[in-house]
Amino acid sequence: MANSLDRRKFLKNTLAASTVGVGAACTSFQAGTGNRSGNPATSTTESLAGYNPTTMDRNRQVLFDEMAGIRTLDCHQHLWPESERVAVEADILLLFHTYAFNDLMSAGMKVRPGDHGHGQNILRDTDTPLDERWKFVSPWLDQIKYGTSYRATAIALRDLYGINELNDQTYREASEKIRAANKPGLYRWVLRDRSNIRTSLVQNLVSLGYVENLPTHDGVLTPVYGGPSCYQYPIGPLVKHLEEKFGGPIHDLDTYLEILTRFLSGLRESGFAAFKYYATKPRLVPDYDAARKVFMEFVDPGQPHPIVEAVILDHVFKKAAEWDWTVSVHCGGAYMDTRTYDTRYIIDTVSRYPETRFDLFHLGVPFTREIIYIAKMYANTTLNLCWCPVLSESMTRTAINEILDAVPVNKVIAFGGDYAGDVENTYGCLVMTRETLAEALAERIALGRLDLDDARQISRMWFHDNPEKIYRI
Repeated sequence: MANSLDRRKFLKNTLAASTVGVGAACTSFQAGTGNRSGNPATSTTESLAGYNPTTMDRNRQVLFDEMAGIRTLDCHQHLWPESERVAVEADILLLFHTYAFNDLMSAGMKVRPGDHGHGQNILRDTDTPLDERWKFVSPWLDQIKYGTSYRATAIALRDLYGINELNDQTYREASEKIRAANKPGLYRWVLRDRSNIRTSLVQNLVSLGYVENLPTHDGVLTPVYGGPSCYQYPIGPLVKHLEEKFGGPIHDLDTYLEILTRFLSGLRESGFAAFKYYATKPRLVPDYDAARKVFMEFVDPGQPHPIVEAVILDHVFKKAAEWDWTVSVHCGGAYMDTRTYDTRYIIDTVSRYPETRFDLFHLGVPFTREIIYIAKMYANTTLNLCWCPVLSESMTRTAINEILDAVPVNKVIAFGGDYAGDVENTYGCLVMTRETLAEALAERIALGRLDLDDARQISRMWFHDNPEKIYRI
């Protein structure tokens, strides 16, 4: 056919387009300024590709700027109550104490007995002077500063506190500014005023106890129930709490399930947006008779019994379907044993409970392609890109293109911060998410797969409309 590309020309154009896409992915934005750094593509590249890189660059910037104007729903956090955050002696190292700490250990930094990521470690040890901790940590920060977990903090320091580069000359200034901001109103300033987040869904951590009235700060935070405390050994503390709350002993499985139903129903009615579940190991087929026989062994003295877990989850998932209550699912193994957190374990669950809505977190990293095709196959699943750019912007950008190839656009949520005491990093992660999505969409526009209006619609759906429907908020 006269108008068809021959094979050689097709391959040439495809290769050139890919080169433009890779080059675009390497250009960094200056968040919130409407400008970007980096050199424009050369006229040679433009001629070779058959595309206008200037137009592609402009589309990326237009999309990034417009995303900043979308009232975003932040669909996964572990933020401390603000009262706990403002009570600590905050300094620059608090902003690195979660994910960056794991990278520091990976780089080779020696840690003290008991230090661990996601919790108490040397970065939070304010009994040790900041200068001493900085001297110990800073050489290792140099080893991870090119990674994405560090980049979220670098963006937050730049845009929230005016620290363009963190080094021996600026760490004290950064700490002083963080301390000055560490007061009531911090969450509203970071999440609402600077990030344009409508609300952040916060999982009720076990370390917070059984907080049934988590402070929401006038809707800035929305609670999510941390499910493992009700189905995973040991559940003794929850059983005791439920006995005190509902005024009766729990000596058998059926009584526990009846009272647990009342407890979870109350949480849902009070505004808890979801039930959090962890996709670990294959789940057994629920056997209620077998579970009844060993239930008290599960509670006291406390022995793991997978069959009891299977029955409790069977009950909860059926109730979630009845209540139209989303089940949030941790999928993947970042900083975890990937043999335990294998995304494929979720297949048995989503296929067994087709009426229950499962929101699959973190793109199942590192099993991204597996989870994309699980979402493609099962109507009761959605994909949540929470945390993903902090794990890898490049992996997330590639996955976005593959998602658009395979998954209906109404099944994707763009953002969740997934932070704890370091709320400022939420801002940095959100900037990275906007950049990554803008880059992926602009590349697809250049390839002729979308137009700018399509990209605008996808952005609005992923940052706001889809999570609003999926979480009924």
